[in-house]
Amino acid sequence: DWSVSSKGKGRRGCVENEADEVAVYGHNISSSPTNKKQEKYIDWLNHSDTTLRHLTQLSDSLYQYLTLPTATRARHRATSKGQKEADEVLSTGHQIFTHNVYGNMIMISQLSEALKYRGLPGNEASRIRQW
Repeated sequence: DWSVSSKGKGRRGCVENEADEVAVYGHNISSSPTNKKQEKYIDWLNHSDTTLRHLTQLSDSLYQYLTLPTATRARHRATSKGQKEADEVLSTGHQIFTHNVYGNMIMISQLSEALKYRGLPGNEASRIRQW
């Protein structure tokens, strides 16, 4: 549930919980640091490792999703055994997409928002999201 929206000065973004805030922004955005340099600090090694991990998980999830067996043949509509098989394949595909693909894409978008927050131009962040 992405109902919690954390909007700060000059940026937009949604975070699910405090762990996401720390992963994306490097600190909890609800607690304000005392100086600006501390506010925009980022551990670049951790950020790049997190981004790489999410990109790898995204590619693995897309591979699993795209290599599912087909469920659109005539037997999947004409026979009861085929309908059960199609339901199983479609529900598995839905689970893979919603839990793995969608979640990783959201986190990659949040990680690019973290870069934008720290000075990356908006058009460059847009190119990252489009890619």
